[in-house]
Amino acid sequence: MMTMLLKIGLATLAVSITACGTAETSKENAVATAPTDSVSQTHSGTGTVDSVSGQQVTIAHGPIKSLEWPAMTMPFTANDAASVHGIKAGDRVAFTLTKTGEKTVLTSITKQ
Repeated sequence: MMTMLLKIGLATLAVSITACGTAETSKENAVATAPTDSVSQTHSGTGTVDSVSGQQVTIAHGPIKSLEWPAMTMPFTANDAASVHGIKAGDRVAFTLTKTGEKTVLTSITKQ
């Protein structure tokens, strides 16, 4: 009887040790392969301003190859209202975007 209890205890201990090792390995892999959504990337483009409303600027822009975006018209939110001061509909502009994960922010805009 004692031998059987000893075998059961050893088997339980072995399973526990194996499970702990697997859990630690899984945690390490999860950290190593976590997505890098917090990494910011900067991209540049040119286009014509369609409209400006507060910090919202709609631009008909050419292709932005670094984002694999075709030419299109789309709204962007500027990082602050001062950066779009003096920009109006019809202006040809060069602009810079910062993309972090799924969020894209207009970080600079200048008339051409």
